[in-house]
Amino acid sequence: MPISSAQLEANRANAQFSTGPRTAEGRQRSRLNATRHGLTSQNPLLPTEDPQAYQKFCEEYVADLKPKGAIEQQLAHSMAGMQWRLNRCHDIEQSILAFEPGPAQIDSLNKFSLYEHRLSRNFQAALKQFLEIKSARRQQEEKDLKDAAKVLRHLRSKKIAYDPAEDGFVFSLAEVELWMRRHDNIEDADQARMMAFNRRFFGRAAESSSAF
Repeated sequence: MPISSAQLEANRANAQFSTGPRTAEGRQRSRLNATRHGLTSQNPLLPTEDPQAYQKFCEEYVADLKPKGAIEQQLAHSMAGMQWRLNRCHDIEQSILAFEPGPAQIDSLNKFSLYEHRLSRNFQAALKQFLEIKSARRQQEEKDLKDAAKVLRHLRSKKIAYDPAEDGFVFSLAEVELWMRRHDNIEDADQARMMAFNRRFFGRAAESSSAF
């Protein structure tokens, strides 16, 4: 129902007495309220924060996780946003301690602790899921690379060119060759270490038997 002109004037008059916090301490408390709500909002970036700094943080965070595929990418970006908010928690706690003395401080700290715990729990759940998916993906990749290397060695012995995509592998020929070279180098290093151990062991055994 539309309000009367008298009610409208009354609302305007009342608004003059509700202009928000006027003191520096009051404005600080008001800012902290918005910050606390920022921990649970869908948008991890607060209006007072730098979008470019947030973008740079997320790009570097996701790059360090090295995700592959849509699911890993989604989880990595989600964790970046949660980590950004978790990094904010220390400043929020210190601000509550500095600007909210008395009973209000205890209430604010309890609410903040609840928000932080919930955010941390969600982060740990996302991290666990990400690591499980990434581990399974890497195990499958290792198996596929091993199989592709077997085919490549076999065909090269017959001087036949090979494209891994022909057998459904998602790796390029260069990636398979890199895996083969790395695998061969590791095997060579293991054999060299074993031979050195055998020489030392049997050398000491020969010296011990000659002493009798």
